[in-house]
Amino acid sequence: MYAPKLKNQVVRDLAWMLFSPPLIDLPRDSKVCVLWPARDLNPDALRLWLSELDANPVELIRYLETLKSPRLGIYFEGLCGFFFRFFPDFTLIAQNLQVNRPTGGSAKQTLGEFDFIVQHGSQTLHIETAVKFYLGTSDQDSHTSAQYWIGPNANDRLDKKVDRLRSHQLALGEWPEGKAELAKQGVNGITVCLLMTGYLFYPMPSSSPSPSIAHPEHNKGHWLTQTQILELCENPDFADQGWHFLDKNLWLSPAKLNGDILNREQLAAAIEEYFSSENALSTSDIHAQKRARLAHNPRLSHRPILLARLRLLADGVTWEERARYFVVPNYWPATAIPLRKT
Repeated sequence: MYAPKLKNQVVRDLAWMLFSPPLIDLPRDSKVCVLWPARDLNPDALRLWLSELDANPVELIRYLETLKSPRLGIYFEGLCGFFFRFFPDFTLIAQNLQVNRPTGGSAKQTLGEFDFIVQHGSQTLHIETAVKFYLGTSDQDSHTSAQYWIGPNANDRLDKKVDRLRSHQLALGEWPEGKAELAKQGVNGITVCLLMTGYLFYPMPSSSPSPSIAHPEHNKGHWLTQTQILELCENPDFADQGWHFLDKNLWLSPAKLNGDILNREQLAAAIEEYFSSENALSTSDIHAQKRARLAHNPRLSHRPILLARLRLLADGVTWEERARYFVVPNYWPATAIPLRKT
């Protein structure tokens, strides 16, 4: 991974987007190209471009400041947009291009939108982008279906995400309305691509089989319950390690920090405080959470948190991520409401 060598956080995130392996693979006959920039482009040219950007990141920072939302998915899409707009040999034709269907008079129904329409060499690419995080929930070797991988808030599932991508977002160019919108941009033929990366988190101390659609080189992490992370704190192998709770703006590239590092005693105290009843979500917060109708869908009293384990580098100042863990409530992913009277 090239990102840790860079100084600026947003440039490291951009490098992570380019060098991270895809989260999933698709069948060769799927008509969709799984895009991995560091594999499909010249990696040396990418490194040179990123190094120059790291020396003067003002243009990237200003570009990201114009995004409509701080949400992680919008931020990731913004990194992609900057790359397709400014990296040599790419020409950005359209971004977030809406596809509408007239419903009478001036009314219309929005069917979806193309994330990016990009010219690269002789090819016109329709590129859909996504960054996702899923936790494995089965320890059965035969359970390789993507349905066993769900989001930390249990409101998303890998199989549903991929089905939606393939049946809707990646298929927009095949619809009459999509073809008509592309024609307005002077585009008559496209190569469909998916740029989707992220992490799959495996349970500890047991494990889950990887989903059959996972890319063989996908990014990996682990997940533990609040009780299990406290037990991990007692492991003497981690006595010299540092710990840090990652805000969402640090969920992409491996963390590189110069402060706010917890030792294992401080981590244990912070875990106890975070999962205390005093810090539980209110009833209104719980009901306000938007969720899909999934089999495992808790009414979360505490949202899962992402934790990095770090080691101190030789300079005696910089801490570099060695592993990351989602820490979830003890009941996760089942319902928080007891199934029997207590």
